[in-house]
Amino acid sequence: MKDKRFAGVLPILHTPFTPDGAIDEASLRRQVAFCLRARVHGVVIPAGTSEFFALSDAERTRLIALTLDEVDGRVPVIACASAGAKETVLEHCRSADAQGAAGLLIMPPYIRKPDNTGIFALFQALAGTVSASIVIQDAPGPMGVPMSSELIGRIVRDVPGTWYVKEEVPPSGERISVLLKHHGDHLTGVFGAGSGSRLLDELGRGSCGAMPSAAFATVNVRIYEAFCRGDMAAARDLYCRALPLMVLRDQYMQAMGKLILQRMGVIAHTTVRDPATVFPDEIAVGEMDRLLVELRSLMSPD
Repeated sequence: MKDKRFAGVLPILHTPFTPDGAIDEASLRRQVAFCLRARVHGVVIPAGTSEFFALSDAERTRLIALTLDEVDGRVPVIACASAGAKETVLEHCRSADAQGAAGLLIMPPYIRKPDNTGIFALFQALAGTVSASIVIQDAPGPMGVPMSSELIGRIVRDVPGTWYVKEEVPPSGERISVLLKHHGDHLTGVFGAGSGSRLLDELGRGSCGAMPSAAFATVNVRIYEAFCRGDMAAARDLYCRALPLMVLRDQYMQAMGKLILQRMGVIAHTTVRDPATVFPDEIAVGEMDRLLVELRSLMSPD
């Protein structure tokens, strides 16, 4: 599906691993099915939440192939092409585009971080070489390479293509407002991120949706749908009820996202590869379990 209009909730899929560290393909398929039952508007893989930096090139290609197969054209699939070097980013872009990804999520190289000239050259090198839409990932350090609104504006104005931005640098709401005010004519849309803890603020400022953890797919879709139909009371009620769990997950990232998905029966194991993972202690896990009991009807699409 080469859809040039992305909007709504496009969750980032976690990469499920078996206890010995291999990719758990059955759990990935269940996670995609879970998101589709939640009525998501697309899916993203393998991004930061997917631990892309801990995957081999072959594993990245396999994850995209599995996701495309399970989605079967029902929603757009956005493939993350971020890597440590410009040439590798371009290779991932060409590969994912050839596989049929509708979009490419791209963060500038994060090891030897380029200056503004290098960042512009990266996106310029993509012009006319892929048919997928490009999503510029503006992410904070230490891994991310924050970009000024002026630089993003220059890219989307001067480089041909269909351009989106995933805005993660705090304060994300203000940055979304600035991007849309000064460069909205050249942008197809701007997405928020996180677990959805900033979703209402971002939507209120004109974002076209969010790319949150897949663990929160259902509740974020329900918030988005309520917002779009103008039922702000319902949107705020859903948001306020889910916010404590969203905030808790944002402290533990992949570890808690996977734990939530396991508790809901979506994935089999909570194994992570990210060496910087901070695992929740017993108190945090206990609070997560209490919140999941309270929010079961909001978190599950069934």
